[in-house]
Amino acid sequence: QVAFYAVAFYIVAVINIPRNAIGNIAVPIISDAWKRNDMAEIQSLYEKTAINQLLIGVLLFIGIWANHETLFYILPEEYADGKWVLFFVGIARLIDVGFGINGGIMTNSPYYRFDTYAGFALIFVTIVANLIFIPPYGISGAAIATGISLFFMNFSRFIVLKWKYNLNSFSYRTLLVLVLAFASYGISTFVPQLENVWLDLIVRSAVICAVFIPLTIALKLS
Repeated sequence: QVAFYAVAFYIVAVINIPRNAIGNIAVPIISDAWKRNDMAEIQSLYEKTAINQLLIGVLLFIGIWANHETLFYILPEEYADGKWVLFFVGIARLIDVGFGINGGIMTNSPYYRFDTYAGFALIFVTIVANLIFIPPYGISGAAIATGISLFFMNFSRFIVLKWKYNLNSFSYRTLLVLVLAFASYGISTFVPQLENVWLDLIVRSAVICAVFIPLTIALKLS
């Protein structure tokens, strides 16, 4: 079961790669903005990183989920138990990227100690969530617990940054990205299942990109 979980976990880990790259670029700029007390710059970066990370993350996630049957067809049959791990950990990763670089903002702010306290609280939340969800749901429960833990950490940072500095990572674009994601995935479900799994993966992915990318540009979401 741990092996099935690990494979599904690493498949959706790709969602975090763009986040890490954006964070490495943005955090030094945020550190400099804190030094100058330039809150407008911090707000701008907070919102930009959130929307761009969400755009890339959503596209990767719906691409993975739309093709999950093909992915598990390639793997041994017993790995299909990781299907819902793929889904719930994918949602957890989207939560993480969708909040932007709140961690980088928090650790460079005068309230940097909050992250330490929140880290200890996160340990407690993670243990309790695993104790609640693993017994009835197994590895899917572990994935749900991961999602709850990441939401707790990101939401607590969001609340503190909003309360203390009136910083907000979300805008109307956030809702548009989610609507676009549902639409792109929904349209891909109308593509008939092709016998050749590789061709099916290519065609289904191409349909998602053909809907998602042009509309992202047309709506100026990034």
